[in-house]
Amino acid sequence: MSKVAMKRFANQMVGRVVVIFLGIAIHMNASVMATFTKDYKVKELVETNMELIGMVISTMAVLNILVNWYLASVEDEEEQLKI
Repeated sequence: MSKVAMKRFANQMVGRVVVIFLGIAIHMNASVMATFTKDYKVKELVETNMELIGMVISTMAVLNILVNWYLASVEDEEEQLKI
């Protein structure tokens, strides 16, 4: 991995890790947010959807990190093939 690609990847990591923690926080606080309503069906709907959204956000951020890492590591090979 070139130094430029590694630096770009490291700069992107901060935002991606924040998004992962945001997704985890949404997932973990789903039951707390569901207690603000009295209706059982709405409470269940809110809790289930917040858990789902939190998991999707975290999973997509992890996949984004993996794809960006792979692209950064392959960048050297692409430059060598162009020459």
